[in-house]
Parts: sequence; C-alpha cells; structure tokens
Amino acid sequence: EMVNRIGADVPGMPRVLKWLSQFIPLAAGPLPIPFFFGVLAGAEPIDHTQKNVLREGKALHPIMERVMAIHVAEEARHISFAHEY
Repeated sequence: EMVNRIGADVPGMPRVLKWLSQFIPLAAGPLPIPFFFGVLAGAEPIDHTQKNVLREGKALHPIMERVMAIHVAEEARHISFAHEY
C-alpha cells in the first residue's frame, strides 16, 4: 500500500524468486534451526540499513519514514528474541 501511495516505480520480485518463495516455509518443519538462521540472516542487514537511513536524517516521504520506524521497532523485538534462543 505504501508503494501505491507514494508513487514509487517498484519492479517487484523476479518471477523465479516469486515461484520459489512458496516453498521456503516448507523448510521450517524438517529444518527449523537452518530456517530461522536464514530468517535472522535476512533480518539483520535490513534492520541495520533501515536504522542507518533513519539516523542520517535525510528527507524521506513521511509514510516511508513511519513504516521504517515501526519496522525497526518490531525487528528489534524479533532479533532480541532470536539472540536469546
């Protein structure tokens, strides 16, 4: 919804990745540790990047800035939980 409101031209996920993405959750059952390791490996860099963008203080679209702030707060909870376990 944010992309629609701010008018950004976003190409989306490549077709092959979109097709493969439906199978990724199937790994959670038989391989929970590698699955969550992958989740954390994906979450950490995105969280780091978004924190840096917010700290730089550059002008962002207000919706994007708010979505990123909420995402950083939520990721902090997820990452701290993952580090604990």
